[in-house]
Amino acid sequence: MVSKIHKEARQEEGKAELKVESDEEEVEICREALENAEKALENAEKKAKESNDELEKKKKWRKTVQKRFLFVAKIAAEEDNSDLDHTEESCKVCFEKFGEDDCQKAAIIPCGHQACFGFLSSLPQKSCPTCRAEFTDDKILKLFP
Repeated sequence: MVSKIHKEARQEEGKAELKVESDEEEVEICREALENAEKALENAEKKAKESNDELEKKKKWRKTVQKRFLFVAKIAAEEDNSDLDHTEESCKVCFEKFGEDDCQKAAIIPCGHQACFGFLSSLPQKSCPTCRAEFTDDKILKLFP
């Protein structure tokens, strides 16, 4: 009977050893899975940071492009409207101030540009000095300041 008890105890001990080995293997599998998950987490965090950095670069570039565009558009608008700056005060061609003298009176031609009446009427080829649009003497309109 002692040998039977001893044999059963030995079998129970063997089962317990197998259970310990099985549980230790499961712990090792879980540890490896945890390490893999931590590596995957690190990689995902790294990718997210790189993506965020790339987004910030693109936002910064867009703002730079936008500022440059606005700057160029402002300059273009200023150049386009440069003829409006002093059109009522002085001739665009000779830059003399318009006056009461008949030659210094402001005049406008059909294209809408202004110059001195004397200058416009003295042109041998009647074309606008600004845009080259053709006109005739009878189309020169004096403006009275």
